[in-house]
Amino acid sequence: MRQGLGAEGPLWLGRNLDGYLKDAERRARVRSRIEQAEERALAILQRNRALLETMAEALAAAGSLEGEELEAWTRRVEHGEGVRPEE
Repeated sequence: MRQGLGAEGPLWLGRNLDGYLKDAERRARVRSRIEQAEERALAILQRNRALLETMAEALAAAGSLEGEELEAWTRRVEHGEGVRPEE
């Protein structure tokens, strides 16, 4: 298994994908999708920074967050337009 952010961009090679990666158009589409996902993730983190900092303080004070308490925190996350949380 190989992971990295080299010249080919963010990628994971868990199998022999030489033929797959030789297709420049396919490689560009995959890279684009990964970059879009990273941008969405960063936007969600930025949008929820205050909540995450407050949650980190609660975690530091309590030592752990789990069950209903953790679910209550995660329900407060703003995902943004067009972004649905995983079910």
